[in-house]
Amino acid sequence: MRGDWHSGTVVPFRTGIIDGDLAPFRVTTPRNTSLRVAEPLLLYSIELPVQRAMATDLEGNVVWYLPLHERSLTRMVPGGRFLTLTGGVTEQS
Repeated sequence: MRGDWHSGTVVPFRTGIIDGDLAPFRVTTPRNTSLRVAEPLLLYSIELPVQRAMATDLEGNVVWYLPLHERSLTRMVPGGRFLTLTGGVTEQS
């Protein structure tokens, strides 16, 4: 089921400083800025060298990430939520 949404005023937002423990990556082919894209973010579920889920804009700027070892990002669901594979209450369960 899809909810209704409406565009509004742009609200500036800045996160805190990234902890720096992200896998190295780079954009090898810059996007064509004259084209409008439906999905302006890329989701990553990086396993090695550091297990971490994150999202970047199309220029490669990190816009969101999970804390270390929060397991694998599996998919995005309606409403801006994500499904992940993670441990139970304890790692033994």
